[in-house]
Amino acid sequence: MQAQVPSPWHNVRLDAFTLGFTKEYILAHQPKVMYVALGETDDFAHQGNYPEYLRGANRADKFIAQLWTLLQSIEQYQDNTNLIITVDHGRGNSAQSWQHHASPKAVKGYLNGLKQYQDGIPGADQIWLAAMGPDVNKSVSIQQPQHFTLDQVAATAVQLLGFDYQQFATDIGQPLPIVKHR
Repeated sequence: MQAQVPSPWHNVRLDAFTLGFTKEYILAHQPKVMYVALGETDDFAHQGNYPEYLRGANRADKFIAQLWTLLQSIEQYQDNTNLIITVDHGRGNSAQSWQHHASPKAVKGYLNGLKQYQDGIPGADQIWLAAMGPDVNKSVSIQQPQHFTLDQVAATAVQLLGFDYQQFATDIGQPLPIVKHR
């Protein structure tokens, strides 16, 4: 069916198919860990299609809710599953740059069409993260402003699985301060 439904892109699957494949895989294989990547918002942004970007974000929110509902309906996942939701990069932070994301190195290399951003796309290094589940603190009190990095997300996921993240990699950040102490 995926091949029969037109997509605006030649190399990106529509998120509805990704969600469908995700649900089917969970029901068939009951994985302990799963990584799911949605791509519509990124590609609509690159096209400069802000209305579809917003609609894609709204659909992604609904897909995440459907995924959580599915997980809570399966006995082995119910009330013992943690979900981390984030993005792989930020976006530009202005009306001129929101379509893009690039580091200074990328702008000087393969994205040389963005030469006006010699220092990279402002805002592209900033991401958001949401987490929920029984091992995630419902509220995190941070006394002093802190800087968190993307490499801490992997360490957090490993810690939520009950493992010592340093046994997997020693060159990543420490887990985010969102995990309940066991």
